[in-house]
Amino acid sequence: MVADLLVKTSWKFTFQKMPNRDIHEVNHAPVVWSVNCTDTALRRVVVPSRRRQILTRVLNRKLIKTMVIRRCRQLVKNSGGFSIAELLTAVAVFGILAATAVPQFVAFRPKNRLNGATRQVYSQLMWARSKAVTENGSYVVTFPTNQTMLISGSTTRTVNIQSDYTDVTLSSSASTITFSSRGTSDVAPTITLTNSGGTKTVTLKITGSATIS
Repeated sequence: MVADLLVKTSWKFTFQKMPNRDIHEVNHAPVVWSVNCTDTALRRVVVPSRRRQILTRVLNRKLIKTMVIRRCRQLVKNSGGFSIAELLTAVAVFGILAATAVPQFVAFRPKNRLNGATRQVYSQLMWARSKAVTENGSYVVTFPTNQTMLISGSTTRTVNIQSDYTDVTLSSSASTITFSSRGTSDVAPTITLTNSGGTKTVTLKITGSATIS
C-alpha cells in the first residue's frame, strides 16, 4: 500500500572551525558547532499489509469521530429554545383568537341545526309527493306536535325533527296537506321552523313544489 503520511525526520549538522595557521594558532583546539534539525513533511511511503489495516482503522475512527462531533455541534447550535417573551406573546395571540372564534362558533351551531331541520322538512314533503305520484294515490301530511310530521298513505311515516336537531320547533299554516296522484297539493301552506339561531320557512305551492327561505 502506498500512502501519504506525515513523516518526521531528524538530522544533525556539525561545523568545525580549524585554527588559523597564518597567525600560528597551533595550541588552540578546533571549535565545533553542532546543530540539530527536525523536519516534518508529507511523504509518500509504502505501508505493509498489517500496518495498512491498522492505519485504515485508525483513520476511519478519527474520521467518524470528527464527523459525529461536527454533527453534534451543529445540532446543539440549531436547537434554540423559546424565550419567556416569545411564549407569552404566543399565548396572548392564541387567547385573542380563541376569544374571537368561540362566540362565533357557539352562534353558528344553532343556525346549523336550523338549516338541517329545514332541509329535513323539505325532503319529507318531496318524498310524500313522489310517493303519491309513483303509487297513483294520495298522501296526507299532518303535524301532530310542534316537532313531528306524520305522513300517511299506503306507507306511514313519522318524522321527529328533534331527534337530530334538538332545539328546533315547527308550525304550519295548514294542519293537513294532501298530495294527489298528479303531484299537486290541495293547499299552499307555509311551514315555519324556529330555534335560538333564527327562523326558516318552507313554502309549499299548489303545484306541489316547495322553496326554502
